Amino acid sequence: SLGVGVAKAYDPLDALAKAKKNAEKFIVSFPITEKSKSVPHRIEASFGAAKVMIRPSPAGSGVNAGETIGAIFELSGVKNIVAKQLGSGNALNNARAVLEGLRALRSAYFYLSFNQKN
Repeated sequence: SLGVGVAKAYDPLDALAKAKKNAEKFIVSFPITEKSKSVPHRIEASFGAAKVMIRPSPAGSGVNAGETIGAIFELSGVKNIVAKQLGSGNALNNARAVLEGLRALRSAYFYLSFNQKN
């Protein structure tokens, strides 16, 4: 699970505490493949003018992404990924676009259970 939060305060420690509380409101859980420690499928997402494209990558290829997106995936435990930021270079909007993309990810089990119901 992962979240992004932003806050302002006169004291930096207060700002950090407020940002953490804000991030907890927007936590996203997403599936990671067991074999390659990557995302299950390709996804494109946007937030404002920031657009991101996230693709799975084979085991051993590492995190191939920009500074903001790469930091997000390294902190979340994803080991192999290819990601590209398209559009705006705003770090906060790119981080939020990544969260939107991760929110839309579905595992293979989701599709199997969906097909069995119909």
